[in-house]
Amino acid sequence: MDSIEDGFHVQYKSDYPESCMEFLPSNHSAIVVEDFKTVKELADYIKYLNDNDEEYAKYLDWKTKGVSNQYLKKELSEREWSVQNNWEEETINFIEGFQCYVCKKIHEKNERVRNKKEPVKYQATKDHYGCSGPVSYHDDGRRKEGGSSSWDYEFKKSKYLALAVNRLISLGQNFSKKDLFQLAKIIKDELR
Repeated sequence: MDSIEDGFHVQYKSDYPESCMEFLPSNHSAIVVEDFKTVKELADYIKYLNDNDEEYAKYLDWKTKGVSNQYLKKELSEREWSVQNNWEEETINFIEGFQCYVCKKIHEKNERVRNKKEPVKYQATKDHYGCSGPVSYHDDGRRKEGGSSSWDYEFKKSKYLALAVNRLISLGQNFSKKDLFQLAKIIKDELR
């Protein structure tokens, strides 16, 4: 999902606009690029907002009225983790939270196997993790080639680490952090 921020409102371009809407604070807090048939239609709408302060202000209402997206509220209230800048004693950070989630699913699977039940298979699909990666734009709106943002670096690094984890687990090998990063570098070189 790419975001273009211009002052206080955000325009989203997402490979999966339906899922991006699930995590917006309200149904009127961002302009979703896919809602427009053409770039001209999008540009005309942005110009319209620029000329109509009252309509533009509606995109900011959630900042004073709060989050109205019930799905997002539920997800935020039920999560066991918090973001790095909001650490609280009763929560864990998002990385540990994901690790705990994976571990719980492994234990659930093992318990099902012990009870001679069919294990549940968890596998991400392209709909879940298949986004095209971060995109940067020049000031004039042209797309930057080669991805020069830190998000691009993190996206690619995570891709190679995921491939390395998959390979090591498939081989049934124990591995250290050093082993993981070395294999990720090898995979990166293989895919060039």
